[in-house]
Amino acid sequence: MKLANAAKTRYVSPVYPAMVQTGLGDQEAAFASLEEAFRQRSGWMLFLSVEPAFDALREDRRFIELLRRVQNRGEPAGASAAAAGAAHRSTSSTP
Repeated sequence: MKLANAAKTRYVSPVYPAMVQTGLGDQEAAFASLEEAFRQRSGWMLFLSVEPAFDALREDRRFIELLRRVQNRGEPAGASAAAAGAAHRSTSSTP
């Protein structure tokens, strides 16, 4: 496998093997590679929601959960709650 050989001499994002594994129907290996890409903070993870190579995984609960984690990773802890509170305060009427 060319990807495996390339990975011996330079960095290869785990997203690439995940694409191949998905195409071959090996979902378990694809999810393992995607989890590794998430741990490595691969820039490719930003395109996970639109990359057609992963269409076969979209209905899987693991993919949905991974997307959620990718989307929330950029937010500081509590940022969503703070934003929700601010939005609520701005729409509330003051007596």
